[in-house]
Amino acid sequence: MSREFDESEFDLDDMTTVATRSLQASSVGAQGQRAVALSTRDDRSRDPLYNQMKMYSELYRMLGFMRPFEGKRQSFSITELGHTVSDWYWARRQPEWSGLLGQAILATVFPNQTTENLGVSNQRPFVWLLSLMGRLDNVITRHEMISGLLAITDDSDSSAMERAVNLIRRNRGKARIKSVDAAKQIAETNGVQLNTLENYTRFPVGVLKSSVLNWGIDERRTDLFTDRGAVSALVLTPRGQELARSLSEAQDVRLSDLNGLSVEERALFAYWAYYRVLEAAGLETHEHVNTDAFQRGRDVATSAGIDPSATVIFSPALQETDEVIGLATSLDVSE
Repeated sequence: MSREFDESEFDLDDMTTVATRSLQASSVGAQGQRAVALSTRDDRSRDPLYNQMKMYSELYRMLGFMRPFEGKRQSFSITELGHTVSDWYWARRQPEWSGLLGQAILATVFPNQTTENLGVSNQRPFVWLLSLMGRLDNVITRHEMISGLLAITDDSDSSAMERAVNLIRRNRGKARIKSVDAAKQIAETNGVQLNTLENYTRFPVGVLKSSVLNWGIDERRTDLFTDRGAVSALVLTPRGQELARSLSEAQDVRLSDLNGLSVEERALFAYWAYYRVLEAAGLETHEHVNTDAFQRGRDVATSAGIDPSATVIFSPALQETDEVIGLATSLDVSE
């Protein structure tokens, strides 16, 4: 899709055109133009393809691959990160694009500049989920994910992790219904149905089970609860376990950490952080980086109390303003 839109503005209908033309989306059992014809409704909220593209746009925005235009929430542009992932994908270079995908997933954070998220004041969900699983013998079920991830509204609370771990451990070694009841209680507290929260676990589960990332696998476990029979659980692979351990040493930078910086300083930091993301994904960056801007960004990081030698979790495409990103982009020698 990045190739189709390049630098231009596009909307959900444009996404539908591209997806159906390449047979990447279907509706009412049909593909291509027939799918579009069968899907189109006067009430767009009932249009299956429109809703599919809306869902994709939410995921791509959450990963920092797309950004909405200011004041036009349903019109988008591809970010520099989105173009880079796309370029490596179409070059059939899986280590590079999958590495970037992994970094984008880790950098997902709420709140951010691209998506609307109600009820969450501060959360980096996938860093939290991997760290939580590391504390839980590297295994978690869907209902435990609701209790230990979806119920967390502020991961900066120093006691939140301990509470989540203790809640889940209290229900292990008992009947599975105890874990389900804990998830039901969270649903009731938030005024939603349990199956709504179960649906919210689909993306985290998909990420963990992704063969591209190789962070986790699906297993049938009989050792978590006292019920007869096995329960489906997500288990970290050796790669996932190593990643979970490494996150404790990473530098998780939130926008609030940069509040004392000027717009120009934030642009320098964004420039530096973006290339650190590429490096963490295994990409060679020396041919494109503006060495002077990179060093100045590193100095800004140090002045803000950020360890420049640590792994940095920060996605400018997701967390920064259009103004800062524009200034940061102008620093690149390849522009």
